[in-house]
Amino acid sequence: MKSLNGVAVAALIAAVGAPIAHAQEAVQWRVEDGGNGHWYAVHINTTRITWTESKVLAESRGGHLATLVSSAENEFAFSVCDAPSAWPSWGPPYPSFRLGPWLGGYQDTSAPDYQSPSTGWRWITEEQWTYTNWRSGQPDAGGEHYLAFYCGTSICPTWNNAGQAGDYGDGIRSLVIEWSADCNGDGIVDYGQILDGTFADANENGVPDCCEDGSDCNPADCDSNGISDADEIAAGVPDCNQNGVPDNCDYEGLYVTPQQAPFGAGNFLSHTFTGVELATEDVSVRIEARADLDSVAEFATLKVDGETIGVFWVVGGQNCPAEAQVFETIIPVGEFNALAKDGELHVVLEASPLVSATECISSLAKVTLQYATDFPDCNGNGLDDFCEIADGTLADCDGNAIPDSCDDAFPDCNGNGLPDSCDIAGGTLTDCNGNGQPDSCEIASWPDLDCDEDGTLDVCQIASNPALDENADGLLDACSFALGDFDLDGQVGGSDLAAMLSLWGIKNPPVGDLTGDGIVGGADLSYLLGNWGPYQGVWGSIIEIAPDPAVVTDPEWRERIIATGLPWRVRDNASQIEMLLVPPGTFMMGCSPSNQYGCSGDENPVHQVTLTQAYYLGRYEVTQAQWTAVMGSNPSQFQGSSAQVPAAEVPLRPVEQVSWNMIQGFETATGLRLPTEAEWEYACRAGTTTAFNNGSNDDATLGTLAWFSSNSGSQTRPVRQKLANALGLHDMHGNVWEWVEDWYGSNYYAQSPAVDPPGPISGPYRVLRGGSWLNFSYGCRASFRGFVGPGVDNDFYGFRAARTP
Repeated sequence: MKSLNGVAVAALIAAVGAPIAHAQEAVQWRVEDGGNGHWYAVHINTTRITWTESKVLAESRGGHLATLVSSAENEFAFSVCDAPSAWPSWGPPYPSFRLGPWLGGYQDTSAPDYQSPSTGWRWITEEQWTYTNWRSGQPDAGGEHYLAFYCGTSICPTWNNAGQAGDYGDGIRSLVIEWSADCNGDGIVDYGQILDGTFADANENGVPDCCEDGSDCNPADCDSNGISDADEIAAGVPDCNQNGVPDNCDYEGLYVTPQQAPFGAGNFLSHTFTGVELATEDVSVRIEARADLDSVAEFATLKVDGETIGVFWVVGGQNCPAEAQVFETIIPVGEFNALAKDGELHVVLEASPLVSATECISSLAKVTLQYATDFPDCNGNGLDDFCEIADGTLADCDGNAIPDSCDDAFPDCNGNGLPDSCDIAGGTLTDCNGNGQPDSCEIASWPDLDCDEDGTLDVCQIASNPALDENADGLLDACSFALGDFDLDGQVGGSDLAAMLSLWGIKNPPVGDLTGDGIVGGADLSYLLGNWGPYQGVWGSIIEIAPDPAVVTDPEWRERIIATGLPWRVRDNASQIEMLLVPPGTFMMGCSPSNQYGCSGDENPVHQVTLTQAYYLGRYEVTQAQWTAVMGSNPSQFQGSSAQVPAAEVPLRPVEQVSWNMIQGFETATGLRLPTEAEWEYACRAGTTTAFNNGSNDDATLGTLAWFSSNSGSQTRPVRQKLANALGLHDMHGNVWEWVEDWYGSNYYAQSPAVDPPGPISGPYRVLRGGSWLNFSYGCRASFRGFVGPGVDNDFYGFRAARTP
């Protein structure tokens, strides 16, 4: 804004007493039109007015004589001087020459650089005198020390230097006033705010009253409705925390870390936000990083209060000089509020060991958190949720600042409007096995967990009365009897057949009546023979002995599974993971290009592999519920619901943000293992040799099998929603990358054993297979090999469990 030294103008203007005959309407030179936002107007006198009188008159109206520091400003100021009366004739002998309005230039005769007629010129606002527009022959000598517009016969406008009175003809009768003051420092010219009613100007002097009386020109008005926050609160607008801000504005968050350099291994951004308000919607996290992040092994990890929020890198990016990259992610509102409930958030952005700080000395990093400002009124009753929680009107049992009746961020399996955790804590629902899931809901989801259908989890019945499971196989003995295992040896065999025959024809026997018709007979014998053989091991419970033809549709695969003598479908007792039997066999391992993408070098050569042993593999990727039940906490990024994933299905999202190293703890706790890379690819292909396990190389068909970049909505999805392969396995393509047991070797296929290959004996990276929600179809092909350090976790890294029978 142009500045003007303060002067006492009241007495001067009273002395001048210059009448105003006509005042043009003020016009703004708008910034969007290339201007400076100032306002301009021409004022016209009925009689001659001196330059000093014009100066005082302009200042009495809150402005100053126009100072034209560029050709564009010169043209704009001239455009407002369109009234003929602003241009009196010079008079004889030049009646066609017009002397125009006074401008804010003057010659300081006391200045060190003064020399008549061309030097010592100043603007009254003390701006630099760098632009001139003198008419030919001007400025000239003769005591003419003041600036005015001039129009000749052919050149208009130009500048003319004139005497104090504008001594020619009738003199000068007009002036151009410019308003540039911004007394409250809000970046907007005060005069325009007076015109639009933002500021009062009772004495009509062009200066906001608040600037003259010392009051606050910018009282807080958070919703910009023209009424100050204080006045709104006084009128009854809610301010439940009494902090002087209406509740409808009080929950805005915009938190930005300072920049730090360098950013690389051993140097990390660490910042604590204080005074953090709770969010009303999911929180947007923006990471700006300029560093060496050009491969999967060079990445940055963002943690908030110790929780990993995301890992960021640029695949295929160049090394130094590093280019600025922007990454964005979302923290679900419930998770964010749980972290921010004490008003502080500690943010750390750290680099992986391979990121070099010395390679990119100019590296920078910045983290921005931003979230919604909407009035939190989830139940639509017109009252602030936070206030209703505070006064007890609405319950918030989990303390995440969202009323329980509106909280879809946590499971509510019985649909009573309360998070399951609150029902369990309050005793409304039982959780006898302590896995965070109400027993009644577990039974509803997995009926085989209650084999006698008495409404109580078998594991809890056994825990309270071990005599109900004499052989300690994790199955109620009554259910073993119901399968025909009368001697509780884990299988239906000859001794059980003998026991049944000894009870033949007896009514209401203690055991043997498998069909429940009150007598041991032919129907019971058929049922017993149907269950013949081992039905469960010490680690798992049988769900189905023979493969379901509706799932395993190929008769040859069904025969191969049955030939193993092992049950097809079992549930692991330690983790409740459902597993399917994969029979031994031979297949071609390696490169399977799709119609759109070729293979990487490490997918070759294609080679024959034989797996000699049957093994069990998880029917689905390990879910968040299964991981949490075993490990006691959930590391996943996608723990909240979304428009695509309702709250009830969140536990069925695959667990992610698990490293290979973290999975070793899960294996120790359950006795499960990861599949080898060969086992994974054999099970994924299920007899196919194509890019995808539906027997097709067409990338357009992948959407029926996988959640990947084209259909995932940038998030994981609950397991088992996509079509299974020929073995009944779901999500072998997409959703999350699946860790396997093997170390990675780019040339391993050239030297791999043909029988039961174990992978390289060591290396810096472990293998991942299958692609994820983030990947194009290229990375989801059956033969594609991912690899990363075993300590790395990410929100698209998960796993599928395996077991040796």
